[in-house]
Amino acid sequence: MKTYLLGGKLDNGFEVTPKYIGNARTIEIAIATTEDEADRTPVPEDFDPLFRLHLNRWAMREGTLPDLVAVTHPQLHIVEFDFDVSAFLGAQSIAALPPVATPRRSHIAAFGRSNGERRDPLLIDEVTARILRLSDGTRTTSEIVEELGQEIENLATDDGLGWIRRLFLLDLVSLRDTRIVSAVEA
Repeated sequence: MKTYLLGGKLDNGFEVTPKYIGNARTIEIAIATTEDEADRTPVPEDFDPLFRLHLNRWAMREGTLPDLVAVTHPQLHIVEFDFDVSAFLGAQSIAALPPVATPRRSHIAAFGRSNGERRDPLLIDEVTARILRLSDGTRTTSEIVEELGQEIENLATDDGLGWIRRLFLLDLVSLRDTRIVSAVEA
């Protein structure tokens, strides 16, 4: 992730152009810390990236999604910046970089290593970051959408559920029909 944003040479010799110019130390520390935390995150025994849908029945029926509990990928961690990182990502040269970073929160989803490999980081928007933070295994998808609806004007339930469905398809959340019981509750 550091090389992706700051540029450098990959092991295969490919030269990555920098996407961020500024206080590199701030970016490096944020990325390194987040990836280290993600690497150290214990993966639950029942976690299998191939089987992200945990149901007590063999198939999901129509209309089941609102009652399912969303759980963020255990090795996904969110890095939050106080400037718009997206303006730096598409730049192919120094001339294409914005002269000043736009002050606005932006987020990158960073992943820990799995089977010796690290998944590429993803630039995510504010709503996606909020959904991922709310997907802690204690709320159903409809409860998440309801809470988002209080924060975001004009968010229709179907839109919110569709958003969570896309996050499931992108392997950012898993879905289950039971809530996760925390150690405090047990």
